Amino acid sequence: MNATEYKKYHESFMENNHGTTALHTFFSLFFTVQTSLLCCIRPKNPKLVQYSYEYISIVLSMILAHTIFVDNIYVMNFVAFAFITFEFLKTHSIADIQRTFSKLNSFGNTKIISISCTRGLTYLMTVFCILAVDFQDFPRYLAKTEKYGYSLMDTGVGLFVLMSGLVHKDVSKESCTSIIKGNSKFISVLISLGFLRYFSVKQLDYHEHVTEYGVHWNFFFTLATLFTPSYLTFIILNMYMCLTIGLNLYLKRNGIKI
Repeated sequence: MNATEYKKYHESFMENNHGTTALHTFFSLFFTVQTSLLCCIRPKNPKLVQYSYEYISIVLSMILAHTIFVDNIYVMNFVAFAFITFEFLKTHSIADIQRTFSKLNSFGNTKIISISCTRGLTYLMTVFCILAVDFQDFPRYLAKTEKYGYSLMDTGVGLFVLMSGLVHKDVSKESCTSIIKGNSKFISVLISLGFLRYFSVKQLDYHEHVTEYGVHWNFFFTLATLFTPSYLTFIILNMYMCLTIGLNLYLKRNGIKI
């Protein structure tokens, strides 16, 4: 198989792919959420033991659930829910669960642990899907759909938008200058990554399906476009507020009444 045939072979993965049902897609995501919840509510072990337990419970189970046992995803969700219920009834109350997920994370910022878990799971599932999609053990109906439909990989952009919105600078308590600098840096990085991906894909002649993002577009441009309107709105509102305050101070100092 030469390079051209290999490229067309990979592009054919998305042809006539309409994915699966919305319910199946939901439970494909929900299974990993449940395994993460199980790790959070169980009593903590020593560091190395806890790391091994979380790897088996979250990462390994996620791989198995979307490859070998993908046809039994509903059963696996039920089993995970049964384990969570058992742990909850054994050692926890609703108040304990609320306190657990309202705690600040251990990364030195002001984000609560539930937001950090959401970001971590999004990254984890994204990395897994991007790697697994090129293997035959990963079902085609979990890959991105060609024109319409539901699939696990189609949730990627939506999850990143949700995750970014949860930690977006516009909803923080930082100063306006800090927010503008942070948003400018964030959007600049996205645009740079978008151009980097575009040129690297074209130079390497990497396989890409035109129905995914078109000829010149990609995921990073989508995120940058989504955040630019809110960024510009924030700047315009702050400029309007500063001008209004400045005008009021000028009129007051000069004894001018309206």
